[in-house]
Amino acid sequence: MDWTEEQQKHLNMLRAAERRGTLTLAEQVELAELITALDTDERARLNSALTQLRAEQAALLEQLRASEAEHNHLVRCAEIYDCEAELLELQIKYGMDYAEFQQQLNAGALGDAFGYALG
Repeated sequence: MDWTEEQQKHLNMLRAAERRGTLTLAEQVELAELITALDTDERARLNSALTQLRAEQAALLEQLRASEAEHNHLVRCAEIYDCEAELLELQIKYGMDYAEFQQQLNAGALGDAFGYALG
């Protein structure tokens, strides 16, 4: 049931009479019925709105999870890129690739393996 302007006017009139203390028994019953009808109408509209909001919230949470997963993937990609850039810098600095550097370091050809500054 959709609450109408006419019902609202009638409810307002009955409430005013109630405040004045002039409600008849029949009007008291009618007021109670109108309040119940208004409550039922508002409850139905609120339930519908809450259902819609819950669905929107679920969709937003799904989007958030997808965005977080994408963010984590991009962070990992950036970390890999940084590692690859550092590896390239070291290969240029020492004039050899990592496998050759490791082999020469293990053979003692590059001095003390623990004598290099970190960072």
